This record gives sequence, C-alpha cells and structure tokens, in this order.
Amino acid sequence: MDFWSILRRRWILAGSLLLLTLIATAYGLVKLPTSYQSLSSVVLLAPKNTAKVYGGNPYLAFSATLNETADVVRYETNDSRTVALLVSRGYTASYLVTDATDTAGPVLIVTVTGKNKAMVEQTLSGVTAEISTKLEALQADITPGNKIHSLLITFNQPTPLTSKKARPLSVVAGGGIALTIGVTLIVDAMAVRRRRTDKVPPLRDDAMPPRRRDEAMPPKRSARISERTARDASGAKADSWGPMPEADDIRTGSDRSARLDHADDIRTGSDRSARLDHAPGADQRAKPTARRP
Repeated sequence: MDFWSILRRRWILAGSLLLLTLIATAYGLVKLPTSYQSLSSVVLLAPKNTAKVYGGNPYLAFSATLNETADVVRYETNDSRTVALLVSRGYTASYLVTDATDTAGPVLIVTVTGKNKAMVEQTLSGVTAEISTKLEALQADITPGNKIHSLLITFNQPTPLTSKKARPLSVVAGGGIALTIGVTLIVDAMAVRRRRTDKVPPLRDDAMPPRRRDEAMPPKRSARISERTARDASGAKADSWGPMPEADDIRTGSDRSARLDHADDIRTGSDRSARLDHAPGADQRAKPTARRP
C-alpha cells in the first residue's frame, strides 16, 4: 500500500484534519500561560579566624564542615514553615534550594518558577536573602570572627521556560498528525473494500461450499433436502413391489395397444365384407337391373 498515493486520493480529508491540528496547536500556543524561571547561587565561606591560617583567604579554607552547614541551611530554607513565612511577606512564587551538582564546594542553588515574571524575580530576591538570615540564626551565639558567612555568586533574570509550553503543544500536534494518518487510512480501506464487494456477484445455492455435518443449514436448503429424502423413500418402497415402468415404456405400450385395436377393427371389417360376398343371392343383388325401354 502506497501511503502517499492514499493521501493524494484522500487529500481533502487529510488536509481538513491537518488544518484542525494546526488550529488546535495555535490555540494552545496563545492560551497556554508562559512559565518563567530564575536562578541564584550562594556560597558559604570559612570564618575569618580560620582563614587567617591561609593568609586571610577564605577560598583556601573550604572544608567538609562548610558543606554540612550548607545542607543544614538548605533544609531550613525548604521547610514548610519558611515557605509560609515567605508567602506571608509576598513571595508567592514556588522555589527550591538545592546543592550545586557541578561542584564539591558548599554552593546552594535557588530556583524560582512562576507564571508572573515580576513575582519570580521578587521571590528570588526574598529566598536568597532568607539563606543569609537562616545562616545568621544558626550562629546567633558565635563570635563574629568565628561565624561562617555567605556570599551571593549569581543572580539571573527570569527567562521563559519553553519546555513547559512545548510539551503540551507537541502532544497536541503529534496526536493530530497521528489521528490524520489513522483516519485517512481507515476511510480509504473501507472505500476499497466496499468497491470490491460491489464487483463480486452473489453466490448461487449450488455454488456454496459443502457444509460440515455439525454446521447448521439454511431453512430453504433443509426443506429441499427433506423433500428429496421423502421422494427417495417413496422410490425405495416402490422398488419393493417390483420395478416400475418408465413413462416412455407406458406411453409406448399405449400406442401399441391402440395400433392393435385398429388392426382388429380393419380385420373385422374385411371378414364382414367377405361373408356378404359369399352369401346366397349376393350375385343377384350385385347385378344391376336392366331398364325397360
């Protein structure tokens, strides 16, 4: 089966379905809201007293304790109570604080997602500031020289998320194309089958294939077989009384009897004429009487 030839034959149907698919995709593109996402990153640095060993350079004093402190701050910021507190302050966009996967350092990544671009940016600012607040709250009784402090590394502006909008649109477009192909093939197959059925002549009763013994027969054929069986039974009963003469033999016998009866009639008439000729006075009766002058 040539798919492209089927599409050429059913181009009206295929074109209509494709047009509906394009309309549905364009409608989804306009009506589906655009999602925005913004990121920021925060790093935790060693205390000043610890960095003195490295000449006051905190970037040389990274250790496992800083990673553990970052995990504590991450859990504190993602807590539901902190989320409710930020929502009450007007930071309503959804966010998530995670560890950076591309480094082994104590870096936290803040991801904010929402449908309002301004609200995404505002929430990102509030969550990033909350990380510093949580870190300060954990070290409330520590002297300033021994406190771990945070530093903002990056703060990105909100960007549209094409993946969240492209996923439903791809489902609509793919489903529409699949529906177009399937409906076109089904309609063409039904039309071809209908044309083949119209060209095939109906089968006669004598052209029907033989049926199995356990297969039911149609009522008309069953009646014909019953009648034929009854005639065969009558013929068998007649054979018990002797061979029955055929119709041609009976007709031939009737003709012979008619011919014999006709011959008897002719013979009877000849005999009667002969007796009259030999009867007394037959000559006198036969001679004509002379007329007088």
